[in-house]
Amino acid sequence: MTADASTEYRLVFRGVHARAYPDTTREVDIEGAIRAGKTTLCLARELQAAIDCPGIPILLARWTDTGVYGLLVPLWRQMCESAGEPLKWHSDEEYHELRNGSRVYVRGLKAQDVTLRYSKFRGLTLARAYIDQAEELPHDVYLELAGRLSAPGYAHQITISPQSVSEDHWIAKEFPVDNSAAHRRYYALSVRDNAHNLSPEVIPAL
Repeated sequence: MTADASTEYRLVFRGVHARAYPDTTREVDIEGAIRAGKTTLCLARELQAAIDCPGIPILLARWTDTGVYGLLVPLWRQMCESAGEPLKWHSDEEYHELRNGSRVYVRGLKAQDVTLRYSKFRGLTLARAYIDQAEELPHDVYLELAGRLSAPGYAHQITISPQSVSEDHWIAKEFPVDNSAAHRRYYALSVRDNAHNLSPEVIPAL
């Protein structure tokens, strides 16, 4: 992990990770097994976008508040700290502000009231969104969120990083493995793609 004192931030990725990192397709599925490095890759993509595009509004999400605040946010803060990128937390609107004015919202998308199903992100004007463990997410919530990327002046992208899903899951239907769907791109990561970041005993144990 490297960073200079201004705007440049880069992690070194290899193989499939390196191909997925710069992808600008509107909807991206980075799917794979446990310990495949997909969350790190996806958070690095969002951090790079936040640094490269001052003022950009981004959403980091999981299905539940426990998931996003207990698992995703600590990884995000650790990555920003390692990159030398200070964050200012705005608790009233639940977002981190970077020094260039970029705003990174964090949300658990599951609403307590079923009549307010999309309330966790309605009202946000976003350019990008990243959903970790997206296999937990109902299809309609994904479609509603993807359709709300509308912040002017920025490229729009939504990225998901589910565990591998069954063929009848909505993710498999939206992101076919042959990449035949327009404006969507599927990447498959295996734990072996991330072997250089793991202890030697991890892969045989898995």
